[in-house]
Amino acid sequence: MASPLPPRAAPSYTLIRRIYCEDTGSGVIQSSMDVMVTSYVSCAEAHKVLRDLEQQKDNCRFPKEDLSVVDTTARESSRKAKEWIATPSCPLPS
Repeated sequence: MASPLPPRAAPSYTLIRRIYCEDTGSGVIQSSMDVMVTSYVSCAEAHKVLRDLEQQKDNCRFPKEDLSVVDTTARESSRKAKEWIATPSCPLPS
């Protein structure tokens, strides 16, 4: 007798946002970070969650979940635009 198939995994939708960090003194780009969100509902929800996260804090000044960890030498770049990075489960938002 054949063994039953394992339960099917719920589909997930992953989207990435690249944020560029610049030096607060010189304004020179010093690094970038990718913020990734996975939604089990839709790509649109992943997009909304990333936008909400973006508005909550400066990810360069507060690179950790612990908001007491502060990098006073960095800030999100105002000159280099943030980028959406598509994944196989989520094309670029329009």
